[in-house]
Amino acid sequence: MWRAQKFCCCISFQIGCAIISFVTFCLCIVHLVEFFKEIGVAYDASDWLNVLWGMLHLVAAMCLSYSLLVQRALISILIYIIIEAVYLIYVIIYTSVSCALGTNTYANYSLTYSIVLWIFVVLICVTTIYFLYIVTSYYILRRQQRNDANQQV
Repeated sequence: MWRAQKFCCCISFQIGCAIISFVTFCLCIVHLVEFFKEIGVAYDASDWLNVLWGMLHLVAAMCLSYSLLVQRALISILIYIIIEAVYLIYVIIYTSVSCALGTNTYANYSLTYSIVLWIFVVLICVTTIYFLYIVTSYYILRRQQRNDANQQV
């Protein structure tokens, strides 16, 4: 498997994962702001999905941050990888199906909104795939370091 050596070719894994954790936390804020934008309005299922994904992004960001602080916490890196991989699948399926059915409120405004929505979806997919690649490489590196330390003992 290809493994990354650094984040963005020049930043260490520790700093890169801290940046990824911060971006994931910002994505959490975006999902929660999307839910709380109109107070006192009846919410539908897609609004509650924003809360769910906001909370899951918060958990993922906290797990990745925790793994940076505690060097032995490999399971928290796996939690981040699983949450973000499921989110990537969700974004692709939900956006495609909601646009095809005509239920996506942003795509229904106008052609410009629809184009911006798809640019945003592609941007989210590309960055999420890259972040998963970096975090998976970091996980493999940390697991190898732990195995080497166990063999030396």
